[in-house]
Amino acid sequence: ELVPYFDGGKGPLWDHLVKIVARLMKLRGEHGLVLVGGGDWNDALGPFGARGRGESAWLSLLVVRALRLLGELAAVTGREREARQLARWRESLVGAFNDSAWDGAWYVYGWDDDGVPIGSRRCAEGKIHANVQSWALMERVVPPAREKKLWSSIHKYLWTRSEEHT
Repeated sequence: ELVPYFDGGKGPLWDHLVKIVARLMKLRGEHGLVLVGGGDWNDALGPFGARGRGESAWLSLLVVRALRLLGELAAVTGREREARQLARWRESLVGAFNDSAWDGAWYVYGWDDDGVPIGSRRCAEGKIHANVQSWALMERVVPPAREKKLWSSIHKYLWTRSEEHT
């Protein structure tokens, strides 16, 4: 199906999706993670990348997920060359995530425009953000050597017992 582009012309929906992730792969900051721009899913953090340098580990994981799903779709529809490219992009982004976002016991949420980490052990408040940890586990990008430590941090800082809420 041909779908119009915002700035004119038309293209197959598949091309739209691949162009989106290709653009996001180019919009990466000094830690190799996706630039956040004016914000990501967590609006409560404000525009921590409004000046163009802030990076979001969570947004990077969303792109990792999109790359995985598109890669699977490419493989089953005979787009082998695109499947290989999507896999290379995913591997690159997962590598940057694990190299940069690991804070010793969990993953940081990202960095603001000034390079200050968000969701770090160095933060007085908001040391750990649940969505980054859960997405890293859900997408299976946590190296096995880190997984036990990450689960320990989740239990220590984020876990609540349901009976405490009744």
